[in-house]
Amino acid sequence: MPAAETVPAAPPSESGTEISTHIETASQFSELGSVPADGTAAPKVAASYTCLACRVAFYTALDQRSHMRTDWHRYNLLRKGVELPPVTAEMFAEKSFAAAGAGMSGSLTEDTASMVSGGYLRCKPCRKNFNTENALMNHEASKKHRECVATDEAESPSQPRVQVESGPRRDWAKELALAESEEELYRLYDEKIAASVKLDPVHDCLFCVHASEDISANIEHMVKVHSFFIPYLDHVVDVEGLLSYLGKKMAGATTCLQCNGAGRALHTLEAVRKHMIDKGHCSI
Repeated sequence: MPAAETVPAAPPSESGTEISTHIETASQFSELGSVPADGTAAPKVAASYTCLACRVAFYTALDQRSHMRTDWHRYNLLRKGVELPPVTAEMFAEKSFAAAGAGMSGSLTEDTASMVSGGYLRCKPCRKNFNTENALMNHEASKKHRECVATDEAESPSQPRVQVESGPRRDWAKELALAESEEELYRLYDEKIAASVKLDPVHDCLFCVHASEDISANIEHMVKVHSFFIPYLDHVVDVEGLLSYLGKKMAGATTCLQCNGAGRALHTLEAVRKHMIDKGHCSI
């Protein structure tokens, strides 16, 4: 599959005040041909890793996996689910910067931010990683972050874990299909994520309503009951973060871990679980 048209990356801000949303664009994965000292152009190597949802190609599996974690990719997965064409990285960046606004200021709070392996900044309540301080500041100003912090403060360890959606059940398939603009699709996507089931990676099974005492018991349950194995588990530095990401992909983005957006659209966690169990897709 040929690589998509690339978008030039924006230069870093010298003042440090420009808002950064850390959007990975196709320019990071474009074909780059080196030029030897004699001035003759070296032949380009074909990009053999692709993303069908975003219609871009990559040279390495690492670049492909990094792309799969971006908001741009998740947004295009949602569009693919309602049979809409993907947006380019440039279009997504423009809309994201417009939504973020301008002139934000402030500092990171010690109780919500910490450094994790690899030099990333981590939001503890939301279990999300960010590459820059501005990106984390933008996140902390978001409605979803405030709701997550409020939920953490309201919950006590003694409360039973109940996997339910917040608010009345909505027909997301119909609402997304009837969206008349990009802005409305963004809004519906955010509402869908906010209303989705919040799976606790420590206690909640990804594939059923079983609740375990701790993360080790949770993994053991998923191995025995659902034949779910984490490859190279001994080398995973953040098992809780991995399970949190998988839970958000299944519950929030309602995406099968194996199909990854291909096939028919699924709009509830129950539908995703049933599909994955029926098809034997309980794996990564």
